[in-house]
Amino acid sequence: MSSRCDACGRIEDPRMTVLSRHSTSQGEVVYTRCLCGSVGVRLRPDPDARRPPHEILLAQGPPAVPLPG
Repeated sequence: MSSRCDACGRIEDPRMTVLSRHSTSQGEVVYTRCLCGSVGVRLRPDPDARRPPHEILLAQGPPAVPLPG
């Protein structure tokens, strides 16, 4: 499942750092750091749950460095 950084628009790729990952009753919560320095918190719902199987962005911080333009 791919997602985008809300701060810079990059599509999630293997170069992004997973800071933390843990299971909850709602699915898996994943904290990632984008190449721009922004930290995102996403919920990846349990595929067996009665919810839409799409990723939900819970929070996104600003980029660590100002973006050009």
